[in-house]
Amino acid sequence: MSNGYELYENQFGVHTLELNLKLSGFDEYRECAAKLYSEGSEIIGETGKGVWQQKDGTICDYRTYGIRLHLEKRDFVWLKLVVSPRNLIGDRNPLGVTKITAEVKRQLKERIQGFLDTRGLPYRTGQFRLSRIDLCTNILFEEESMPTTIIRLLNRTPPKGEYHRVSFSSAESEYGMEAYEKNMHSYMIALQQECIKVYDKVYEVQKNGRLPDFSMDKGLLRIEVTLKRDAIIKWLAKNAVRDTDAIGQVQLFSDASQRLICRMLRKALPYGVYLKRSEVKKRIRKSGFSDRICADMLEVVEMYRLCKDPQSARERILQCVVGVYKHPKRQYRELMERFEQVMLQPVPLSKKDPDIIYTPLIYLELVSGLQPKAGSDGVNI
Repeated sequence: MSNGYELYENQFGVHTLELNLKLSGFDEYRECAAKLYSEGSEIIGETGKGVWQQKDGTICDYRTYGIRLHLEKRDFVWLKLVVSPRNLIGDRNPLGVTKITAEVKRQLKERIQGFLDTRGLPYRTGQFRLSRIDLCTNILFEEESMPTTIIRLLNRTPPKGEYHRVSFSSAESEYGMEAYEKNMHSYMIALQQECIKVYDKVYEVQKNGRLPDFSMDKGLLRIEVTLKRDAIIKWLAKNAVRDTDAIGQVQLFSDASQRLICRMLRKALPYGVYLKRSEVKKRIRKSGFSDRICADMLEVVEMYRLCKDPQSARERILQCVVGVYKHPKRQYRELMERFEQVMLQPVPLSKKDPDIIYTPLIYLELVSGLQPKAGSDGVNI
């Protein structure tokens, strides 16, 4: 690591949070807008950006590092604050992970209230509700190319349950290469209220150009987990959290971030290791499953080896491999569960890859001192 940017490795914490306040109506919208556009307000333009209105009527105020304000006028009027604790009260280190301690919580409340007061907005921090939170962690690799290798494998791995893959489409961009590069360096899967993003943090920092002197001779994989309002409410209810304001809730999520990130990764992605094709076949044959099940698993491996898109591979498997069964979708799900039982990924490694690569969850379990799932003993990083 160089240039003085400290890496908070193997820590779990908060990346971003969003606070929402529902306003009474359009008159209040106009009052807030007038104050945001007021030339008399003494606001330091730290970011070099000002206040502007989007086509949909949303007013954006990006004059201060750490908080982005959105004043939205739709069916209802919302005042939204997107807060980056690292930028608001930290050292603006793009590699850092912010753990919300009691002192950090106090500073957040103070800075957010100061942000509102400076703009003449008559609201208190305690009036806002937590509508979104992004939890994150880092995994550091000695090999620079390891993050993109893992992302390539994840992009070919079928997610579990109802999770769907979100990718950048070249059709939506004038420059197809830009979308291609983004897909090479980032991976995202989502439900309506949850999202998991895995990306190459070094590439992202260098690409956005905010730190022209930044350099790093190692690989850094960033994992972010997003919970939206309904998922937040569900988690708070499950943990019997009452009478706690939004910033207090952020601290609770920060304290539980390691557990939440690992739980969501296990819920969304198959658990196991990526191996070379020959080793995958060997382990399947030694698994103890029946000859018919082993034959089906070997066909699944071939399908995922040949298809870069996991959805296309799944459709081919449903048609060509398990289509002979009475309930092909159930049979497919059971086959995927068999792979997890023997700690295997259905996607084999290429010849240029190392002999074994772990999923992000197993890396996190190992580097964080957690107990990996049964069957992963003796794994070496």
